[in-house]
Amino acid sequence: MRRIQLGDYNNLFQEIKNDPQLFYRYTRMTLVHFQKLVQMTKPYLTKKSPRALVPELRLLITLRYLATGDLPITIALAFRVGESTVREVVKEVCHVLYKVLDPLYLSSPTEEDWRKYAHGYWNRWNIPNCVGSVDGKHVRLRCPPRSGSLYFNYKKFYSIVLLAVADYLYRFVLVDIGAYGGNSDGGIFNDCNIGTNLSNNTLNLPNEQINLPNSNLKTYTYFVADDAFKLSKRIMKPYSSKNLMYKQRIFNYRLSRARRTVESAFGIFSNKWRIFHTAISMLPETADLIVTASVCLHNYVLKEEQQNGHKMYSQEPSFKDNTNESSPWINIPSNFEEDNNVRYAENQRNTLSNYFISEAGKVEWQHDYVQRGVYADE
Repeated sequence: MRRIQLGDYNNLFQEIKNDPQLFYRYTRMTLVHFQKLVQMTKPYLTKKSPRALVPELRLLITLRYLATGDLPITIALAFRVGESTVREVVKEVCHVLYKVLDPLYLSSPTEEDWRKYAHGYWNRWNIPNCVGSVDGKHVRLRCPPRSGSLYFNYKKFYSIVLLAVADYLYRFVLVDIGAYGGNSDGGIFNDCNIGTNLSNNTLNLPNEQINLPNSNLKTYTYFVADDAFKLSKRIMKPYSSKNLMYKQRIFNYRLSRARRTVESAFGIFSNKWRIFHTAISMLPETADLIVTASVCLHNYVLKEEQQNGHKMYSQEPSFKDNTNESSPWINIPSNFEEDNNVRYAENQRNTLSNYFISEAGKVEWQHDYVQRGVYADE
């Protein structure tokens, strides 16, 4: 059979198993982690038909599609299978990856998890009581059939939206996937599960205010975000005025350092899985599955490598997603009923800005960075 004689699975893939660096570049993970993933998914990918593709091959086809961003026909030719087979395999395997990995690597954080994230942000990024960084990313699509302008976004391409919260180690801890790229301002965050659960206080965040380190000052735990988000006691964003006081500039710098975790998470994510550097040529429902599976893979590889001391996937915090610009589509309009909450949030932000210039909260390099004007988001 030509698939056995010429296909990548029976030839190239078997050869590169002996070359760790090349294997990693080919599959985007180590051989050990690939084999573990095969064992985890094998019960769901095994078919009764003797002519069916073996589970390892089905997983490999999907990983190559995600890793390269190549068209399905290109993947089909490499593995000597039909183009329709590639499309069906990718759809099925992505569903299985979500089913297997989501409970283990993307489960909803508990209150204890949030406290651990806050501890990590303080130790690694010098920002207290922060439990995550939130932002959104447009995922390109080929023009979906009969969709009109639903998916056509303000950047002038078709997309669905990935909204995510990242932790201090660039792992995704909350995601919302599939909003229409053409949704109006204010629609996406208001309507997504993250925004709704945050408003309803059902994210398992600690309810009480927590002391800032070495201080009697207290704040609620919060997410950091860019200026597109609405300020609240659970979302801290930069001061937006151009004529800022020194302590406000310090606050913006300290906030921007923490916010790079989600920028870096998106950067690592999209540069490892190159499908997100091109337009996905699948139906939107399948694209949703692809994004969901890729988020799970991101966390799987990152957590496994961090636990085992590998550095191949980990990146420095400056590793940004250059395909993702500021996000006005997230902006949440205010209303009169929220004014009191906004005032409370402003007081909390002021508390943090005062803390950052106090002996308890300052870091030795912040003055130099602010004086050089590098505190703002790049």
